[in-house]
Amino acid sequence: MALLTSLYLCSRTVYAAVGTPTGSGARVVAAAQTELPEGCLINGVITNEADLTAALKGNSKVQGDWGEMLLETILDSSALIKGIHYETQYNIKDAEGHNLRPDVVLHLPEKKDIVIDSKVSLTAFVGYSSADTGEERRRYLAAHIASVRQHVTELGRKEYQRRLNSPDFVIMFIPNEPAFLAALQNDTAIWSDAYDKKVIISSPTNLFALLKLVADLWKYNDQDKNTRDIAACGLKLYEQLVAFTGSLEGVGTALDKARDAYDDAYKRLCTGNDNIIRVGERLRRTARLQTKKQHSARTLEAAGEDDLPGIPATEAGGGNPVPGAGGEE
Repeated sequence: MALLTSLYLCSRTVYAAVGTPTGSGARVVAAAQTELPEGCLINGVITNEADLTAALKGNSKVQGDWGEMLLETILDSSALIKGIHYETQYNIKDAEGHNLRPDVVLHLPEKKDIVIDSKVSLTAFVGYSSADTGEERRRYLAAHIASVRQHVTELGRKEYQRRLNSPDFVIMFIPNEPAFLAALQNDTAIWSDAYDKKVIISSPTNLFALLKLVADLWKYNDQDKNTRDIAACGLKLYEQLVAFTGSLEGVGTALDKARDAYDDAYKRLCTGNDNIIRVGERLRRTARLQTKKQHSARTLEAAGEDDLPGIPATEAGGGNPVPGAGGEE
């Protein structure tokens, strides 16, 4: 229950960060309930392969390296892509110019980022797990809870969220499910106190479900982007259609005007009363112009050319030519 409660609150915070209605958080938890066994199985496989006992009994450096390895393994098993959806060993400068290197910076839609830190000491939890007496177990458990609280305080002081375009929290990853549950079950206020410090405590299974949530956000974001792109292309296509229709109508209007101008010119040339061809033919016959070039019979018929009164057609080309009127047209 503590696991699902923390996941629900975390999902609400993530959704609020990217502007998604927080009511969707309940659906995320419902989906997570069906996926938790798979997440636990993955965690179990990782635990066996990493030789958890040897790792946890090492020094803080060994524990830190193992925690980073487990964190990256969980990221690799998610649908997120390294270099696009998240980055490892990301360098951030604090106010004094010192380098801060969170283990992972998780990218969200809307250019938001979430820091994931896995540098949690589990030395006290190893002592708690291997203690022989109840007194030792209580002492180591108290030390484990104190260690978790101390890391929450240290992580909160770094204020990663102020140095990135980030939601108002960072994720503190505890790379061991029993260690996570031991802290939450034996100190019921630890999660809420951490949340007040802008820190969300996460286990491997919890983180696995959270990454699924983020992957879904990216999927929906990509779908929304595709929808917006399709709408933008549709708008541009419609605007081009309107512009093309207007241009085509303009071409039609211009063609109509050109046709009217052509008909008027053709009427003056060939079909109208006293058209140019008819008058020209009268002039040729009257002046008895000598030329080798003449209109075709079809053109003369269209022009309505007929014999001039008093001038037989057989004589139209005869007689003395007008001086200077010879040669070709």
